[in-house]
Amino acid sequence: ILHSKNMKPWHITIIVPASDILAPLDTLRLHSLAWTLLVLLLGSLLARYISQKISQPIIKIAKQTEAITELDLRPCPPIMSRIKEICFMDKSLANMRASLLSFQRYVPASLVKQLMQSGEIAQVEGQKKFLTILFSDIRNFTQLAEDMPPEELMVYLSNYFQSMTEAVIEHHGMLDKYIGDAVM
Repeated sequence: ILHSKNMKPWHITIIVPASDILAPLDTLRLHSLAWTLLVLLLGSLLARYISQKISQPIIKIAKQTEAITELDLRPCPPIMSRIKEICFMDKSLANMRASLLSFQRYVPASLVKQLMQSGEIAQVEGQKKFLTILFSDIRNFTQLAEDMPPEELMVYLSNYFQSMTEAVIEHHGMLDKYIGDAVM
């Protein structure tokens, strides 16, 4: 536009309906909102799936640990996980279970449980305590064993040891050993 000193500049104005310009922006805004919601939904589902894959083995490990504290030392199937720390914890629990089982062979379960609950550490030293010790054996066992067939004798001894052991445990006693036909 040419203008001289006396002439004012021209302004050209084009009038267009607002919908012609804003309609594509409104459509773009709705598409963006829909995609954002879809991505958030998929992200939430993926996060939930991943967190369950992580938390389920951890929950199993926690339950196994709780069972061990109750001296439930039954073997458990290994936990399969891609997270090596979870596999490491599972292996450590299996080793702990095996160690406690070995320990229980030499120390009564009730004593192991008592030690675990008290938090005390077993030490190779003595304590002065008043105790009652039961020594029991079967009267005339030698004669009985000579007159009874081996199969019957085995059943007889098994029933006797079972009854005596249950009685000792029922009264919070500690079974130290079997000596032939005797129980200490």
